[in-house]
Amino acid sequence: MSELIGKGSKERWYPIPIHKIKNHLSKYCFDHTINSDSKYIIANISYNIQYIEYLRKTLNELNLSEVLLIQTIKSFIIISTSIIEAIFYIICCKENLRKKIVWNEIKTVGKSEFFLEGNSLKSETKIYKKNTVTEFESMTFDQMIKKIERKKVLNQENQFFKDLNHLRKLRNKIHLQESKTIEKTDYNSFWRPEYTLSKKNLRLLLLDEIFKTDKSSIELFKFLKN
Repeated sequence: MSELIGKGSKERWYPIPIHKIKNHLSKYCFDHTINSDSKYIIANISYNIQYIEYLRKTLNELNLSEVLLIQTIKSFIIISTSIIEAIFYIICCKENLRKKIVWNEIKTVGKSEFFLEGNSLKSETKIYKKNTVTEFESMTFDQMIKKIERKKVLNQENQFFKDLNHLRKLRNKIHLQESKTIEKTDYNSFWRPEYTLSKKNLRLLLLDEIFKTDKSSIELFKFLKN
């Protein structure tokens, strides 16, 4: 079914089947022992890809008011960037790009405050215990982008990562109370160029050679093509 279907119809519009998206992503991350949560992350990615396909159709087929248009574009950008972040997390797990936690802080002792050369100072001693289980430090999206670019895991140009950083900063504007000037409102932050960039970057990632892309993959994500 190529178009959205109104209520009352016996027919329904269906996005890409979940199992096809999962199968595509699993071409790279097929070993779930690398990260026990990866199959759930892949499931979440798949559900969200379905949703942005719906948003794409909404933007293509409905004559929205300018405000609703911007809000729909905003949702598309936020979700598509979060999909990229989740895929980057899987990449960092598989490529062993995360930093292990070797020591865990268990206690702080010997706290003392003193003055030195007119400055108020404090000294303390931290006690650490060596970790006996495998744990990893949390990574920010920015850290993941830098590591993956530096290690050249993806077959992407530098511009891909520059654009992704722009989308990352835009995605971080989700806190409504942070808009302190008219230039920082949604209306002035999310627009067609960012929407086009968001589609482009997600498509580049989903069709990267790490997923063993073929004609069926290109067909699968054709909704992201400009």
